[in-house]
Amino acid sequence: GERDNIEGWKQFIHIPDQTAEKTAKREAEAALRREKSKWKKQGLLCNEWKITSLWSDICQDPLNDGFLVVRGYWPEQLSFSPPWSGKPIQIPVPSLTSKPGTLTVSPAGNFLVFAVDQLWLWNRRENRLIVDVQCREKPAFSLEKLIFTRDEKFLIRQCHRALTVISLETGQIVRALDVEGEGQLNDIMAIHPSNSFLIAQGQNKNHIVIVDFTTAKIKNIIFFRTKSDTSDFVPVLPEIIKKAGLEEAYLTEWKKSCVWHADEMFKLLFSPDGRLLFCVGTGGLRVYLWEDLLAANGISPEPLFAVSPFPNSREDRKKNYVYDVILDETQNRLLFSGIQGAIHFLNLNDGKNGVLVDPPGKSPMWNLKFSSDRKFICCLCHPNFEERNKKPLRIQVWNYSSLCKAADLPS
Repeated sequence: GERDNIEGWKQFIHIPDQTAEKTAKREAEAALRREKSKWKKQGLLCNEWKITSLWSDICQDPLNDGFLVVRGYWPEQLSFSPPWSGKPIQIPVPSLTSKPGTLTVSPAGNFLVFAVDQLWLWNRRENRLIVDVQCREKPAFSLEKLIFTRDEKFLIRQCHRALTVISLETGQIVRALDVEGEGQLNDIMAIHPSNSFLIAQGQNKNHIVIVDFTTAKIKNIIFFRTKSDTSDFVPVLPEIIKKAGLEEAYLTEWKKSCVWHADEMFKLLFSPDGRLLFCVGTGGLRVYLWEDLLAANGISPEPLFAVSPFPNSREDRKKNYVYDVILDETQNRLLFSGIQGAIHFLNLNDGKNGVLVDPPGKSPMWNLKFSSDRKFICCLCHPNFEERNKKPLRIQVWNYSSLCKAADLPS
């Protein structure tokens, strides 16, 4: 061949010509920018910003009718506000230490708490430090969970089974308790609007633990499972049973068991009246009656609604991973997003569901939030797994009214 007469050919490092691949990549990126520009001109996408931190959370910012992005570990606040055309405003984080810790913001954005080996609790509206609170056990910040009650009256600090309840009005510890009962208790995921129950992750992500907050005892432990279409697997069961040398009686039991699979929960959200619990996880979105969960006998009951973005996808279950859910109380509508990179909806009044927006250049969506006036939606877009270390996170703000109009939904 043409290389035979080249001395030392095998000793060279040969770099392939990547011109075509690089050109195709540049053209794809240019096409994506044009598509996003079109969505902006249509009044759907307000704007998009890139941020570098992987430790980010989003909440409403009641001080400017926009959104607040908090970045933890080395804490930082970024404020985004209408008309969405400018750069975010960086706000100093009030703390009395230079140590890295965790930054948590309340649901409506009125309070910040920064935790290291103690808490610095800050009232954002009044711009004042409420108090610094010492923890009973002083655990490392990575072992703690901080969660605000929905009414923003209390902050609950959890370390394993030890719970500390702090008043956001006075900054004083109003209750300290240890949860009783069998079963592992991991991170708190949701608090009932009555503040009478809390839900924590159990031994695995497919188990939840319901704790009666008035008695500090475990009320119930529930294993979440989802029905699965196994029509293509059941026909081969007899041959599997035969090869394993098992009796025919096993066939019936196997057919029952493989109809179900474990459903891991990523987020739980209560309706304002506490009657419903909205769950998102590996199987999509599930809506349960709270009274059914309290009475459940160890296994999740039948949901009122069960919606999967790709209900017929059996080969790749990850397509149905849903990471976040929010409630439009005015329209009684749930919005949810996940690995699909789109925002879906479910009307609780009639069960109608579909896609609210399927954006260009989509990537996994987390941290869905409404603005305080419900006119805008903010979300955090993560790069795909293979690009996680190459591309930054993206903050997107969408015009909710315009999206509803385009999807023929009332807003």
